[in-house]
Amino acid sequence: MQELVFEHIFLTGVLFVLILSTPISVAAFWASVRAANILLSYMPRWLAMFLSFIWNIISFYILSALVWDILVFTENNLTYSATSAEVFSVLFSYFLGFGIFLFFSIESITLMLRVYRLPVSPRVAWQKALWRSVWPLGSIVLCLFVIGVALDVPATSKQDKTAATIAAIQSQKITMADVLGTNLPPVPYEPENDATVAGIDKNNNGIRDDVELAIFAKYPNDPKIRAAELQYAMTEQMFLTDVFNSDTWKAVAIQDDRGYECVGNSVPNSGNLSRDLKIVNSRINEVEALVFNTQIRKDAKDKAYSFTTSYGQTPGVPDCDIDINLL
Repeated sequence: MQELVFEHIFLTGVLFVLILSTPISVAAFWASVRAANILLSYMPRWLAMFLSFIWNIISFYILSALVWDILVFTENNLTYSATSAEVFSVLFSYFLGFGIFLFFSIESITLMLRVYRLPVSPRVAWQKALWRSVWPLGSIVLCLFVIGVALDVPATSKQDKTAATIAAIQSQKITMADVLGTNLPPVPYEPENDATVAGIDKNNNGIRDDVELAIFAKYPNDPKIRAAELQYAMTEQMFLTDVFNSDTWKAVAIQDDRGYECVGNSVPNSGNLSRDLKIVNSRINEVEALVFNTQIRKDAKDKAYSFTTSYGQTPGVPDCDIDINLL
């Protein structure tokens, strides 16, 4: 299995290098030949060959840098999982550098042979000579710049969307009204509620209505348990509605950990750790069963977790949105 994966990555890398390096080599070759054609009318052929080789290095470097800048986006600009990011890194680490060097070597040898056979053109004014030497590379750079700007527009938009989503995730809290049930929603129509991943949230508190009502039905007289489970249910729902890249997953995971700990805080310390942990796990499982109650929601959860990445808790932030000791 590992051999097949490596073979797939190798073939993908070779194809990637061919697709990327060929146009860069052709463009640098064309710009350098145009420059050599002008230089031959001003200097000996050996010097024109040398300067065209230097110009070729400059052209190749500029074009490679521009293409690299266009293609290589950060995680904020692209939506990909940790696995695809690793594959992307492998392609660049093992194939791109060697491939470009190989193409550059072949292209440079071909350039020298071409310049060696070039006929000497009539001399023109130095202003025209300078323009004819520079405009081929300049026109290519301009085109790549326009492409880069065009690609950066959706990338910037996605960055803005990520920042706005993270801010919304961090600001979403349950309120005392949610815990006391002063704004309970009506019972949702089940087929309509289960037809989508998000479901129905008539009172707009971030907790799906069927989940909220089920928690109230099971714990009508225990606001501490309701507060903890409602908070955890809200953060679990975020995995279904707010995660589309690693940054949003991280923001939800941090809030989800707080909800998990809050459920733990709602269980009184009986002195029997094993018993207390069983109660905590039971409540965690019952909330997760309520939130991920259909196949499309389970699939959405799996998709969200494909963006899993490392993270740490923010120190000084309480676990519970509502101080359960006041309930």
